[in-house]
Amino acid sequence: MGVIRNLEGLNRLSRTAWLVLGLICVGVVGYIDIITGYEVGFSLFYLIPIALVSWFGGSPLGLTIAMAGAVMWGVADALAGAKYSSHWILVWNSFIRLTFFLITVFSVEEAKELDREKNFSRIDYTTGAMNSRFFRLLAEREMHRSVRSRHPFTTAYIDLDNFKTINDVFGHAIGDEVLRTVAASMQQNLRKTDLVARMGGDEFVVLLPEVG
Repeated sequence: MGVIRNLEGLNRLSRTAWLVLGLICVGVVGYIDIITGYEVGFSLFYLIPIALVSWFGGSPLGLTIAMAGAVMWGVADALAGAKYSSHWILVWNSFIRLTFFLITVFSVEEAKELDREKNFSRIDYTTGAMNSRFFRLLAEREMHRSVRSRHPFTTAYIDLDNFKTINDVFGHAIGDEVLRTVAASMQQNLRKTDLVARMGGDEFVVLLPEVG
């Protein structure tokens, strides 16, 4: 699932777009399945649109594409000239494919849940910056790397003045928005290799590799 997770730009597509894209991909795979003949196994390639739609579009859409894939496989098998002693064998084989396709959908959903839990253990919920525990882990790695490579790094500690007054006067909702704005501003203006973490309260820290 790591390959799917790295296709971050695909998150911007709407659910409708994913549904249409998934159906088109299933149709394309089905067409290739027909022209290559029933002797060539092609079931594996139906899993690609099923997995992508399940990850980026959600399980309900994934289930739809899985069912479409099973139907398309059955149609392709019949049109490709496969001969069975009974049409129920084709129905049964299509059902078996559907079972494997559904297992793929549920496996992707489980992988997404594990990915969410992993992110929650690393990210500060309020600001979206990394949390102090994950920062300490990465900072320790950077220190070891710096010793080995003899390249410097810089850390900067940032404390927001009068933040308690903002919470007291305007409320915690506004205070949280201030924290998010500060974190976003730092992330936008630093390099991709730099680390931004919220250590707690109104305290942030940044780590700048290769800067000394």
